[in-house]
Amino acid sequence: MLRKAKASYFTKLIEEAKGSSASLWKHLNKLTNKEVKHNILKELKVGGQPTTDSALIANEHNNFFIQSAEDLAQNFEHVTLNTIEMKDSPNSFYIREVDETKVREILKK
Repeated sequence: MLRKAKASYFTKLIEEAKGSSASLWKHLNKLTNKEVKHNILKELKVGGQPTTDSALIANEHNNFFIQSAEDLAQNFEHVTLNTIEMKDSPNSFYIREVDETKVREILKK
């Protein structure tokens, strides 16, 4: 009886989430007594100097992740894609459908 009640309760929560992963995780964390902890960085060294300016801290994080992506991109060969010009809509572009085999061929280069 208890098992059926639990199953019914969990099913109801999942249905209430209606595909919202954020809502689902909120319910799951509540059920498992997991408290969401937000660690807010209050100070960071920027250019060797400590700062508490949230805009500078945010920009420094942004620069770090941009540089990390650029460093990773250097490990890959540049690939030129064929494009199709669409005269009817100058702000549009077209992406051709590709299959797994074609993607694997490109990645092996």
